[in-house]
Amino acid sequence: MKRRLYACLLILLCTAASADIRALESFYRSRTDYDAAFRKCSGIKKEKVVAGIISHHFLARDLIARFFSGIDPNGIDRVIIVGPDHFHAIKDPRVAAITTTLPWETPYGRLYADKRLPAGIAREYYVPFYTEHSIYTQVPFVKHAFPNASIIPLVLGHADRREYYKIGRKLSALFPRERTLLVLSSDFCHHLSSREATIRDRASLGYLAGKDQKDVDKINCDCRNGVALLFGYLEGSAASLKLNANLNSGDFGGSGTDGVTSYVSAYYEADPRLNNVPGKVRILLAGDLMFDRYIRLAVKRSGNDFPFSSLHGLLASQDLVVANLEGPITNNDSVSVGTDITSREHYLFTFDPSLAKTLRSQNISVVNIGNNHILNRGPAGLKETVKYLSGSSIGYFGYTGTGAAPDFITRRIKGLTVSLVNYNQFVKGSLADALKELRAQRSRSGLEILFAHWGSEYSNFPNDRVRLLAHRFVDAGADLVVGTHPHVIQGMENYKGVPIYYSIGNFIFDQYFSEDTRKGLLLSVIVDKPSRTADLAEYPVYLEGDGRTVQLAVEQRHTQIKIRSERDP
Repeated sequence: MKRRLYACLLILLCTAASADIRALESFYRSRTDYDAAFRKCSGIKKEKVVAGIISHHFLARDLIARFFSGIDPNGIDRVIIVGPDHFHAIKDPRVAAITTTLPWETPYGRLYADKRLPAGIAREYYVPFYTEHSIYTQVPFVKHAFPNASIIPLVLGHADRREYYKIGRKLSALFPRERTLLVLSSDFCHHLSSREATIRDRASLGYLAGKDQKDVDKINCDCRNGVALLFGYLEGSAASLKLNANLNSGDFGGSGTDGVTSYVSAYYEADPRLNNVPGKVRILLAGDLMFDRYIRLAVKRSGNDFPFSSLHGLLASQDLVVANLEGPITNNDSVSVGTDITSREHYLFTFDPSLAKTLRSQNISVVNIGNNHILNRGPAGLKETVKYLSGSSIGYFGYTGTGAAPDFITRRIKGLTVSLVNYNQFVKGSLADALKELRAQRSRSGLEILFAHWGSEYSNFPNDRVRLLAHRFVDAGADLVVGTHPHVIQGMENYKGVPIYYSIGNFIFDQYFSEDTRKGLLLSVIVDKPSRTADLAEYPVYLEGDGRTVQLAVEQRHTQIKIRSERDP
């Protein structure tokens, strides 16, 4: 089959080389095939997309059609298609990329090239485009989905990865992202079992979500240079990854003894701050933050922002980010760095004062301090913590038993009052106080979130007492219950229409001793105030051994919450 395809391509190339070249054309020309694929896409919701990733196997044409059909074409002037040099057409190592300004004939009419690409970015060389399927496969789909747009095809060579990152940055400077769509035409795993491909793709998706240049070589795909270009193009953008599908050749009838080829269809959706809709409030809830022991060493080596480096886009796009600060911020020296897990000092934390400004720069504007480690350095340490948080304009709440911090906090965002109430099982009196505050805030808030520090460490399931307490919090008025402390993800329960997340696990931590402790959840709550509803989605994250937390996959399970009316303050 492959020999027959290559022979046909060779004949096509030889014919083209001897003819008067006026236009290029895809090897796949049957309008019937394209029409059949697009007919399956009726009713697909169209979204504002900055960039995307899609397969270039024509076998997956239904997937490709859905990918392009789901993108809002309004305002898109050009589509940049980036693909690998499959047949090593680029011989000169000094040439990072090639392009062509020739038009393309498609079943839907002629697709013209955007000729404004500077020669310094890519060399003009049309011949390889006759055989490079990473480009010609996409062309008819582009013309159908964006009939008025032009195209910039780029085949990438084998230069240094950093060169492609620079090219991506140049492209974003040359062509406004709001009027340009960049598409990475790439397949992912090859010659693996379906199960193994899925496992590797899941890790790759986490790195793709993080958009960190350092992670490019960890991504299993056939166009890593394209990934580097993509990350450069998205530099400074808060666009976040949304997975449409992760399939493989077996899902489309492809078979072979050497395993499958896996496909990813994903969007980088437009910066939500640039598409701000009145009444939409974006809230992100995160688990345990710990900056001592190994994390202290990691930030000393790589900088305070390093643990968050793969999550900046997601954090930056929120109106409110809340996390559990699992320890005090003080001027004390660490006693836990380098200690054994059996020693008492291993669990006595202190975080460097510079971390307060880092949290704020990462858009974490509220922290819960009602937990079992906030008094690791005594009342004096708590007092210092409050000072450093206040000095960095970070709100704080939590029942500490000292009166040094409020038990709840409210935030008014775009006309919505959000109340955050803490329950801390480690301090006597917290239960009665939490129930009282939930009832008191019920008529004053549109959204009440109960942030609980409870349960048994490393247990994958909540105990009976915790479940009973969660129900009491809902009955008292909580619209959402979120738990921390077990350091692992526990189950989610829907009680009387209210989601209860018993434990969302770690956010920034150094507990690398098990897969369970390395996994956590970020909870996204997007409130639509006019309709009085909120969409809740999960973002799985993973603790890398170098101190970073990366997004393991894009948003998953969705739940809808009803929002109450509130009295104006």
